[in-house]
Amino acid sequence: MSSFATVFTTRALWAFLLLAGSLFAGLTACNSQWSHPRTGRYEVQGEIVSIDKRSHEIEIKHGDIPGLMPAMTMPYQVEDERALDKLSSGDQIHAVVVVKDDSMKLQDITLISKWVTP
Repeated sequence: MSSFATVFTTRALWAFLLLAGSLFAGLTACNSQWSHPRTGRYEVQGEIVSIDKRSHEIEIKHGDIPGLMPAMTMPYQVEDERALDKLSSGDQIHAVVVVKDDSMKLQDITLISKWVTP
């Protein structure tokens, strides 16, 4: 093998290893940011998309929750199931998302504005 081929092969190998390592580090950092929610209390404000009284869940379309997650629509367990009796789809609410271990629950749900049928 010529010295040119050896140098080219060595450089290509190093470039590949550097690229693979960078991708692995980037994917690991992104994955760890969202896969393990931080324990704590986070304020959320949004619109109720649906209510499932049997499962004690409401699905909310909300904005960013700083320190926890980006804006999205997702279901949340409601700690006080009696709060569901006062709510309906389309209502604007403010609540506290309580994250503990692997669970997230809504507490202190406050109705901001009631959806009115046109």
